[in-house]
Amino acid sequence: METPLETKSRRPPVRLDWQNAQARRKRAGWGPMKALNVFGLVANLIGVILLFRYGMPYRIPTEGFSFLTTETPNPAELATDTLYWWLGLLGLSLIVVGTGAQIVATLFSR
Repeated sequence: METPLETKSRRPPVRLDWQNAQARRKRAGWGPMKALNVFGLVANLIGVILLFRYGMPYRIPTEGFSFLTTETPNPAELATDTLYWWLGLLGLSLIVVGTGAQIVATLFSR
């Protein structure tokens, strides 16, 4: 005949929420493919934000001239135009790299 104390000892131990979360992560397999997928998502997000803020890099360059044409180009406008071109190119590149990372993570996942 079992005593109440013996039946309590057969129950599984109570686990805290963070312990359950750790066990789920181990079962879910937070491996390199999942990390690559998350990297791709973050790269896409940053790339889209850069493109919305700075525009596509392939546009008509102002070559330092303002809307009113002057005889000499404005160096500040030329520097701003160059910066916007590089940041737009960076945004477009991040979108391409992020999409490629997501494709690789999807193809090589289990």
